[in-house]
Amino acid sequence: MVTADPFAAPAPASDPEPKGRTVTARWVGDPDDPRRHFTRFFHGTTVVLDEGEEILPAEETGAKRAHWNMGHGTMAYATGTEDDGWRWAELAWNNTDGGRPRVYEVEPVGAWLGDDEDDAGSLAVMSPHGWRVVRAVGFPPEWGGEDADWE
Repeated sequence: MVTADPFAAPAPASDPEPKGRTVTARWVGDPDDPRRHFTRFFHGTTVVLDEGEEILPAEETGAKRAHWNMGHGTMAYATGTEDDGWRWAELAWNNTDGGRPRVYEVEPVGAWLGDDEDDAGSLAVMSPHGWRVVRAVGFPPEWGGEDADWE
């Protein structure tokens, strides 16, 4: 029996000039996982990103993974809470050579599921299709606000 790949992109539309990536965002993980109900997602990093940019798996972009001992290079990661986004951003800052922690609200551009290997206590989710930046999240005042010297 052949089963469909839940991560496969949908068949191309009949439009002769497709515009951008056409992947349906949907949960493909355990139907009982509470992460399937997330409606907002956050990505922590040290990279400067603009609205509309995509966060893709490290193996697809050739980017260095900030969390070298965590995750799969074939997946891009997000989390369901802003606080977890800041925790991952701080981890990225501790494992890179510059920048400052940054968090972006993101949206899935394709199928996603829970990261069952996440042992950091966050609510991580992952997608082989990546995430699109919706907006930058303001720097937490308890971390020194926007003017904090992280560089």
